[in-house]
Amino acid sequence: RMGIYGFNNIFLEHGITQNDLKCLYKECSGIDFITTATIKETEFFIDKFGYSSNEVKCTGFARYDCLVKEKRSNKILFMPTWRSEFDTDNNDYEYNKRKFLFSDYYKQIQNYINNEKLIEFLEENDLEFILYLHDKIQPYKNEFKSGSKKIIIPSKEEVNFHDMLINCDYFITDYSSVAFDAAYLKIPIQYFQYDINEFRNHLGEGYFLYEKDGFGPVITNINDSIDNIISSFNGGFNVTAHYKKRRDLFFKYVDRNNCKRINNAINSYEELVKKQNINKGFIVNKICSYFVFCLTILYILSYAFNFVKALAVFNLIYLILIIVPLLREPKKNIYLILLCVAIFTFLIGKPLICINMNDWWYKYNINNTKFAELLIAISEVTIFCTFNVINKVNQKRLMKRTKNNDKKINNINYNIIRNISLVLFSISFIFTLIVEIDKLIFMHGKSYEMLYTVYSNNFSSIVNFIAGIMPTAMCIYLVTFPTKKNSIVILFLYVITCIPSFIIGVRNPLVLSLLFSLSYFIIRDINEKWIKKIEKTFVLILIPIGIFILSVFNYVRDNESIGNKDLFKDFFYLQGVTFDTIRISYDNIDTIRSLNNKNYTFGPFIDYIKYNTISQKVFKIKDIGNSNSIEKALKGNSFAHINSFLSRKDYLQGHGYGSSYIIETYVDYGYFGVVIFNIILTIFLFFAYDIIRKKNLMSVIILEASTTIFLIPRAEA
Repeated sequence: RMGIYGFNNIFLEHGITQNDLKCLYKECSGIDFITTATIKETEFFIDKFGYSSNEVKCTGFARYDCLVKEKRSNKILFMPTWRSEFDTDNNDYEYNKRKFLFSDYYKQIQNYINNEKLIEFLEENDLEFILYLHDKIQPYKNEFKSGSKKIIIPSKEEVNFHDMLINCDYFITDYSSVAFDAAYLKIPIQYFQYDINEFRNHLGEGYFLYEKDGFGPVITNINDSIDNIISSFNGGFNVTAHYKKRRDLFFKYVDRNNCKRINNAINSYEELVKKQNINKGFIVNKICSYFVFCLTILYILSYAFNFVKALAVFNLIYLILIIVPLLREPKKNIYLILLCVAIFTFLIGKPLICINMNDWWYKYNINNTKFAELLIAISEVTIFCTFNVINKVNQKRLMKRTKNNDKKINNINYNIIRNISLVLFSISFIFTLIVEIDKLIFMHGKSYEMLYTVYSNNFSSIVNFIAGIMPTAMCIYLVTFPTKKNSIVILFLYVITCIPSFIIGVRNPLVLSLLFSLSYFIIRDINEKWIKKIEKTFVLILIPIGIFILSVFNYVRDNESIGNKDLFKDFFYLQGVTFDTIRISYDNIDTIRSLNNKNYTFGPFIDYIKYNTISQKVFKIKDIGNSNSIEKALKGNSFAHINSFLSRKDYLQGHGYGSSYIIETYVDYGYFGVVIFNIILTIFLFFAYDIIRKKNLMSVIILEASTTIFLIPRAEA
C-alpha cells in the first residue's frame, strides 16, 4: 500500500461481495482496481467502500466461464459458512473445540443431518446429501456424525469443489456467497438461517437482503427446511418464476465471455493509469520548469553581481530539479540518474564544501570560478530541458502506439550469439588479466605517478587486440539477456580484471565496472525482478562503505596520513578536482585554441586514427604514446594533457588535472557546443534502456558505452 512494490494491485474476486467488509474499504485494502459480477455489487464498492467508477468494473468472474451445469446428479449440497467465534488460527484448540460443541451452530447442523424425516426422504428417493464445511470449520469435521450413509461429510481433500457445485441439484446455505454461484448455475436455493441476529455480529449487513433479494426462501427451522427440499424435489428441482426473475435482474452477464471482458477492463484501466501518470508527470515537470525559470533569473543576477556562493547553491538546486522528474521512473532513467550523481561528485560537491571559506574560490580568480559555475549551470539546464521535451514527446508516442506495434518478430538465434560471445569473452578475459597483471608486477615498489611516465605495454598488437575486445564480447553476451546466475559470473569476472589497476592506484576502472554491473542489474530488474530486498540492503550498505574506502585510498596511494579528517566530506572535496580543472583551464583557453588543427571533443578518435600502428608505418609518423610527455601534450588532441602541461610544473613527473566533457566542448565550439553536446548526451541516456531491450547491434554499442560514460563529467567528451 505504501508504493514500495511499484505496481498496481488488481483484485479478481473469488466470490460476490454482499456484506460490509472493513478489509475491502479503499483506504485500507491496498486494491487499485477490482472486477465484480453484478451491478448492485459494483454500486456497493463505489458507494460503501469508497472506490471510484474507474476502479471498479462489472465484468463477471473469470471462473464463471467454466461454471456450466452439465447434468442431474440426485445430490443435495449443504454449505454453511464459518463463524469467527470458532476461529482455529490461535493455539488454544481444545478451548475452541469445547466452545464449538456447545454452540447453536454445531447443534443445529448436527440435528439437521440426523433428522429422521430427512434420512427417510433421502433413502426413499436414492438421493445424496452432502455437508461441505467451510475451510475454517474443517478442523471440527470429525465432530459431525450422521446415522445415514446417504449423508456424506467429505474433507476438502476428498472432493473437487467445482465439480461438487455444478453437479448438485439443490443448494442449501445460511449466508455463504457460494449461493450466487448456485444461482448463476440456475440451481434452486434455500437459505437456512436460524441465527441471523448473532451472525450480524460476525459480518455487517450489506446491500443484499435475503428476504428481498435472495434467490430462494429464507427458512429458520429444520422441519420447514426439509419440507422445502421435498417440495422442490417434487417440482423437478426447478427454480420458481419468482426467484428466476430475481436472478435474471441480478446478474449483468450470464455467458462465457467473462475472461474476455476482464482482460479488456484491465487493459482499459492500464491505459487510464498510464494517462494519469503521464499527466502527473507533466504537472511535476511544469512545477520543476517553473522553479528552473525563476532560478535562472536569480542565477543571472547572482552572476552579474559576483555572488559566487549563490551560484554554487543554485547549481545544486538545478541538479535536484533534474532528478525529481527522473525519480518517477528511476529504473528506466538509471543512466541519467547516475550522470547526475557523477555531476554532483565531480563538479558540485567541492564548491558546496568550500562555501564557508571566506575567500571560498580559494587560490583562483573569481572569474575562473564564475566561468566554471556557468558551464555547469548551462549543462544542467540543457539536460533538464532536453529530458522534459523528449519525455513529453515519448509519452505521447507511447499513448498512441498500438499493441501490434510492440509485437515485432525477431528471428535472431540468441543462443548462438550468446555462446560465441561467451567463448570470445573467456579468451579475452585471460589476455586482459595477463596484461593487467604485467602492469601490476611492473609497478611493484614504484609510485603511482610512474604509471604515466615509465610503464610501457610491450605485448604484441595481437595480444592487446584480443584483450581489448573483452568489453565488447561481454556486452554482446549481456545483450542476449542471459540468466541472472550467468550474468553475475560474467560481471564478477569483469570486475576482477579491474582489481590490478586498483591495487596500483587507479580507481576509475573498478568503480566504473561496479556502476556498470549495478545499472545492468537495474535494467534487468524492470521486467524480471532481479533485485531482491536482501540485495537492495546490501547495495545501500555498500555505498557508504565504498565512499569510505575510496576516501582512505586517496591517502594510502600517496603515502599520506589520514589524521582526523572527515572522510565522507573529504571524498567529495578531493573528487572535486574536476571543478578545479575547469577553473584552471579558463586561463589557458586562448593558448590552447591558438594550437592549430586541434579538436579535443573528438580527440581520442583523431589520435587513434592518426597514430595507430598502420598510420605510423604508412605515413612514417612517430607514436606519441599514452604517457605524460611534451609530444603527447603538443601534438596530440588530448585536452587533459595540454591543459596539465600548461598548468603544472610536475606534468612530466606523471601529474595532471584530467578533463571534463564540459570544458572540451566549450574550447572547441563555445557555449553552443556545450548545449548541443548535453542535448545529445541526454537523448542518448534517455533512450538507452529502450535500445538495450531491443537486443541488436545498437544495444551492444549503448551497453559498451555505459562501461565508461558515468565518468564523463571528469573525462573526455
